[in-house]
Amino acid sequence: NQWILGISGFMFMAVNVGFATWCNVYAQNRLALTPAQGGLVITCYSLAGIVGSCLSGSICKALRMSHKNFLFLSLGAMAVFTLVFSMQATHTGLIIAGAFYGFVSYLPSTHYTTLCMQMADDSYAATAVSSQNLIFQTASMIQPAVIGGMLDATGNYTMIWYAFAVCVVIAILFCLLFPSGTKQAKR
Repeated sequence: NQWILGISGFMFMAVNVGFATWCNVYAQNRLALTPAQGGLVITCYSLAGIVGSCLSGSICKALRMSHKNFLFLSLGAMAVFTLVFSMQATHTGLIIAGAFYGFVSYLPSTHYTTLCMQMADDSYAATAVSSQNLIFQTASMIQPAVIGGMLDATGNYTMIWYAFAVCVVIAILFCLLFPSGTKQAKR
């Protein structure tokens, strides 16, 4: 079950970290924006992400959702906003879509960690979380090579966002395999 959660988190992190890696490249090469304009989109994404991360637990609690169900909701929103972002053709559109995208993209992280800790025995919670984080962060090393290879092969910068949407769908599918409830998860 930790591996199932880890693979889902890996796919999530590929998108989350990938935005900062590829947004400016996309903005410059696909939309002919300046590096400063692309950087502003990334900044808005990141600032909204900080807000989303801070509010994630409160939103989950207000909606009275389990951590797993909140992952479905937030990952689904990520998939939608990945595509919404890809459809923007103006700097203003990228900023607005990027802010919403950033907000929803930072919602899942806390819930991955919480599920990981709930599933682990108390004496191994820190080891479980650090192992999960190792799996998650590996995405930030692999994803640039994969996306870069796709760009080299196709020259189509819109493929970045389609690849990210597929990553989120895979994250959702692995969440479906993850058992509901802490007691079931520990079995």
